[in-house]
Amino acid sequence: MEFLLKRRWPRFECKKSVNAKIFWAHRLMPFVSVKLMDVSKKGFGFTSERKLQEGSCELRIRSFPSMIGDIVYRKECKTEQGETHYQYGFYLSTQLHKTQIENLGCKGVINLEHIVKESEKEPLG
Repeated sequence: MEFLLKRRWPRFECKKSVNAKIFWAHRLMPFVSVKLMDVSKKGFGFTSERKLQEGSCELRIRSFPSMIGDIVYRKECKTEQGETHYQYGFYLSTQLHKTQIENLGCKGVINLEHIVKESEKEPLG
């Protein structure tokens, strides 16, 4: 499963603060609120004040369908105030569409996969 930890897809930072909830990843709480940091076609990077279990769980973002995937990465970070925060990598079971990525506040995504060279364009008429 180590191959899942490598960044095979470009990541885009969420320009706006995007809040989400993660379900089934904490032993005592039914869900934990998290903040998305970045997004790619196959996953998310998010932060949480709670330590979550790695493995299968569900991520819900308002106005998005529920997304199933796996927490595959965890890193502990200290803030300037001395508080502990955790960074996570979430690997989706399905791919996100470029419109969904843009709706999360990540602009400039559309032309990434469909770069057309000037010589490949068909002439009009």
